[in-house]
Amino acid sequence: MNETQVGTPQVATPVEPTRPAKILMVAMKYVPDVGGIETHVKEVAARLNARPEFDVTVLTTDISQTRPKFEVIDGVRTLRVAAYPRSKDYYFAPDIYRQIVGGDWDLVHQQGIHTAVPPVAMLAAARARIPYAVTFHTGGHSLGHRNAL
Repeated sequence: MNETQVGTPQVATPVEPTRPAKILMVAMKYVPDVGGIETHVKEVAARLNARPEFDVTVLTTDISQTRPKFEVIDGVRTLRVAAYPRSKDYYFAPDIYRQIVGGDWDLVHQQGIHTAVPPVAMLAAARARIPYAVTFHTGGHSLGHRNAL
């Protein structure tokens, strides 16, 4: 052993505070739309974002293409991207991919599986090597081919 290790008290180096974990919650719809998933995401995002260890952003779609592309709701940054087709419930939103791959996210949390948005979000997260989680929010669909999707 050298002298530094024997009998010399070591002073702990202060640990720099780490930045909050950047969580991207992806939801097909979000407030002001009304529904179970919309309410769940709003409540969970606001509660997580209120904690200093988390920095939450919600990424959602706007099939009307009339809502603000960015706004803060209950302290949570909300990003909206256009979705197509406007008249169907199985829409997709290509900018979901760009927002995920182009962001600095620590975790992507996909909420729901009812449209083409979730596969795009999961593909983007996988390609960007960002861990992701999926909360299903469903009991299934009455149409077999919709369940298969």
